[in-house]
Amino acid sequence: MTTEVDQLVSSGEWRTGISEAMYGMQRSSANNPGQRQLKVEKTRLLNETCAIVDARYEIIGDNEAPTRRMWSTFLVIKEGENWKIAGIRNMMPAR
Repeated sequence: MTTEVDQLVSSGEWRTGISEAMYGMQRSSANNPGQRQLKVEKTRLLNETCAIVDARYEIIGDNEAPTRRMWSTFLVIKEGENWKIAGIRNMMPAR
């Protein structure tokens, strides 16, 4: 992730900066236990250093917690030889 990463989660909470994003992800993992899976569905290269990545995001709970199925969109940028996440948008599908 970039140091200035921002994240919008399905609850509507914004997390700005790598420290806040990491803290929020750790807090979310503790409050919503389960195995997390990301499956990239589509990547769109906007230019040589910027892309949009769409993925299915699932939190697979135990027998008591149902699986949460969401979408995640990542804005990624190339810094040197590495691709880094600059933005994350998590969405719950409409029911």
